[in-house]
Amino acid sequence: MTREQLDQILANEANTQSALDILNNREIEVFSLLSQGYSTHHICHELEITADQLAALKSAIQVKLNLKNEIQLFQFAVKQRVENFAS
Repeated sequence: MTREQLDQILANEANTQSALDILNNREIEVFSLLSQGYSTHHICHELEITADQLAALKSAIQVKLNLKNEIQLFQFAVKQRVENFAS
């Protein structure tokens, strides 16, 4: 991860809770499963959706959370899980 990417993630932290509040229920389900490290195949099976539907949900989450790519999405999801576990 570059310093610029890290700075972007840290800049988003101030708005983390409000950003997560804008996700719909299905996006929250996807976000939760991503934070647990589940594969695309597992998430699709668990939620009974296609890979294309999952890709659309992940894209919508990225836009809403102002994340530039899927790597930032995964990093953010895992970070949220760790912080919630520590709380």
